[in-house]
Amino acid sequence: MTATSILVVDSDSRHRDYLVNILISNGFETIACDDREQAFDRLATTRLDMVIMDDGVNNLTPETLLEEIQRLDLDTFTAVMSNSPDTARGMKWMLAGAFAYLAKPVSPDALLPIIRKGQENKEAYHQVVNMANALKETNQALEKEKAALKEKSDQLLFLYSFASALSASLDAEEIARTVAKAVAALFGPDLVLILGAFDPQQGLRLYTDRRLRGDLVKGLGHELMLEAGLTGHGGQERFRIVDVSQTEKPLEHAPLNRHVLPLVAAGKKCGALGLFFEDPSQIDGDRIVLLESLALQAAQALLNAYQHEQALNKAAHDALTGLANRRTFDEVLKREFERSVRYGAKTALIMLDLDRFKSVNDRFGHAAGDEVLKAVAAALRKSVRTTDMAARIGGEEFAVILPSTGQDKALKLARRIQANLKLSPVHLGDIWLKQTVSQGVADTAVNSISSVGDLIKLADRAMYLAKEQGRNTIRSASDLTTIEPGRGNRYACR
Repeated sequence: MTATSILVVDSDSRHRDYLVNILISNGFETIACDDREQAFDRLATTRLDMVIMDDGVNNLTPETLLEEIQRLDLDTFTAVMSNSPDTARGMKWMLAGAFAYLAKPVSPDALLPIIRKGQENKEAYHQVVNMANALKETNQALEKEKAALKEKSDQLLFLYSFASALSASLDAEEIARTVAKAVAALFGPDLVLILGAFDPQQGLRLYTDRRLRGDLVKGLGHELMLEAGLTGHGGQERFRIVDVSQTEKPLEHAPLNRHVLPLVAAGKKCGALGLFFEDPSQIDGDRIVLLESLALQAAQALLNAYQHEQALNKAAHDALTGLANRRTFDEVLKREFERSVRYGAKTALIMLDLDRFKSVNDRFGHAAGDEVLKAVAAALRKSVRTTDMAARIGGEEFAVILPSTGQDKALKLARRIQANLKLSPVHLGDIWLKQTVSQGVADTAVNSISSVGDLIKLADRAMYLAKEQGRNTIRSASDLTTIEPGRGNRYACR
């Protein structure tokens, strides 16, 4: 019969030799070592029935030894000994698969019965170990499933919170900022770009959460458009860049790696979401699914914001000319008038009326009249500054509001309008019509002005004076004199 082979692992040489003598004298084949490497080498190269180990060996615990025995699928049982026996620690080793837990120094009376019982009950012992391992694996699987369920729950909670944040605003810039912030928190990219391609006529909007050079961000936006499969939306020059920075620190160069998702709403591609990484992206499959859900919500929110913006724009502008309408004109003029009163800044107003416009409609028809109105509107847009607002306030009546501007500068702009109109004839049938306008200019510096209505009346009266004095000319409040209130017009000619 083959003798029982036992490995003793003990860093205490005296106790190790003591155990070896006991085992050899009782007929057991015995091997001894004092460290992890030797123990693992013996397990891999020698048939062993039992391992007796000290739980104080450097870089080796009973748990790692038992894991190695299970990995090698050895028919070996283990006894653990300790200089300072501890019940909790002993239970840990027993649950990990140890057969016995002994106090050092180990006496023959304690050790030999353990060896005998281990030999007699090896099969039952291994069944217990296998059951313990199966239970451990089941618990690990349950913990893994529990962690996965928690992650899914956290993701659903995030998407709910994200949807709530998106629904709180119909402003595209605020929505883009919310999206960029959420993406940055989840995935940690160095740069987030959001491309909006809702209407080729309006051009492309490119939202960026980091400050970049204009040429760099345009180039990235164009690459984003190509990667997302968006075509027919114009070239790079049509990008409108919107900075929604989350940090003041600018990027000096483009990140090398990217992950791009199309933004799809109402079954149509309407943009792209780009995450740019300096290091390779670590987004796994589950997180890509989360990012896709985020992109879907972002696309719908941006589409809603765009449609809302379009509706507001239509409500605020004249359908024919595209200039601000009368309601918008009244609101803006009221606001600027109140600001001039509060801060002592001047606000100027130009009133314009087309000369002999009725004859245009009578001779050429209303369609031709519409073309003339659009031509005048184009001349106004070309003439005004970005801070000014041009409006169509009646049939052939227009107005320009000039914030923080006095009468003299307003007169210069009125002359620029006259010049641009002269250079913009309208083709009507066989002739080119040079439409002229009469203009009246006034500002809030006039002492007698106490309301918005006064300013409008003053500019309007100056405009009528221009008509009375030959049309195609400009008159200002300085060309008028005030008469007593309640007796005819408040303002009259000099």
